[in-house]
Amino acid sequence: NPPAPLPESATKVNPNQSLADDVAYRLRSKGNAAGSDIGIEAREGIVTLTGTAKDAAQKARLIADAKGVAGVIVV
Repeated sequence: NPPAPLPESATKVNPNQSLADDVAYRLRSKGNAAGSDIGIEAREGIVTLTGTAKDAAQKARLIADAKGVAGVIVV
């Protein structure tokens, strides 16, 4: 017997996860996340960053980087 097909929800791209992945990629590629421990949640263009930044300047850079991602409405 062939395996059962995956439900559509398992194969459909989740736009919230895609946005969170895009934000994570930008934060890593900019290099401003070094030394921080950041969690990223995205929901309909609203991005929430949680965790610890080294200092206020790094926090500001991380927020600015996240705001620069296409599809982000507010951080």
